[in-house]
Amino acid sequence: MKRKNKVYIAIALLIAVVGVAVFVLPAFIAIRKSLGEAQVIRTEAQLSAINTAIDNFHNEYGVYPSGSSEDIFDTLMGKNDAGIRFYDGEREDSWRVKFRIFSTEADSRPRLYSSGADKVDDRCASGSDDIE
Repeated sequence: MKRKNKVYIAIALLIAVVGVAVFVLPAFIAIRKSLGEAQVIRTEAQLSAINTAIDNFHNEYGVYPSGSSEDIFDTLMGKNDAGIRFYDGEREDSWRVKFRIFSTEADSRPRLYSSGADKVDDRCASGSDDIE
């Protein structure tokens, strides 16, 4: 009889664990999705701040900052002729990947983007998760 009680207890515990998992799993998935959406929103806000800094630099000097991503960030963060800090934020997105800044022509506005959650630099190709 004791063995029979142990089997019933084991089955009851298994049912309880499965029951809890059925309720917890959807909540866990919703939380993960919300966190991912929050990272995208935060990265979009950072991109907006950097774009504003690039526009402010252009308004001040009449040209856009140029060079590599690091050079442009250095320029926006105060390493320019007047020592003006146009940007004081982070150089990395929510996934801890450095933002990319590139210019197609010397006098054109630089393009700025994040590689997104997959951390793959697709240069905003169609279907990529890059954020511009």
